[in-house]
Amino acid sequence: EMITLETAKKLKEAGFPQKNKEYYYYQSYNNKDIAWLSHHSLQDKCDAIEVYRDGLYDEPIKLYAVPTLEELLAEMPDTIGNIYKFHLIKLSDKYITTYLDKNFNAWKFEYESQRTDPSEAVANLWLKLKQEGLVK
Repeated sequence: EMITLETAKKLKEAGFPQKNKEYYYYQSYNNKDIAWLSHHSLQDKCDAIEVYRDGLYDEPIKLYAVPTLEELLAEMPDTIGNIYKFHLIKLSDKYITTYLDKNFNAWKFEYESQRTDPSEAVANLWLKLKQEGLVK
């Protein structure tokens, strides 16, 4: 599964890398038409994240990267404070992303994100870490 458009927008706003991702949400000039795009369908593979013309209008087309779970995991710090390690845990119908010490004690519960989709869980934890200045 993929992250939602809302989460993709939050990631972009927070500075999550946008270039060279496998998928993007495309938002047209009127901010209403949303579609998926594969990076293969973009002429320059998103070297320019804001496309300047859509062929019909002079308004910019907005693209929001939709990182895969693997791309999200690559941006997560392995450890925080050299003690707490990143964990993605599946419990029945939800995923928990958190940092645990070697005794499996959570670092801070506010960094725990519970979602039914692993990509959403990782993305939301990344956003919380970014807010705290723990990722670049």
